[in-house]
Amino acid sequence: MASPIYRTFLPSVLLLLLLGLLQLLNPRPINDPASLLPFTADRAATAQTLLLWSSYAALLWAA
Repeated sequence: MASPIYRTFLPSVLLLLLLGLLQLLNPRPINDPASLLPFTADRAATAQTLLLWSSYAALLWAA
């Protein structure tokens, strides 16, 4: 039987990674009109955040 962390927290982290990847693929200037897709104004900061959350997911997977 799977522990509660696999049923709740790990899918949440993976969803955040998916949203972050969508942001990384859609860079826009900060004063650009709104978009339906998630966007980023700073690709480097978004990439660092994706690395951080993927390391969280790896730690959860290894636990």
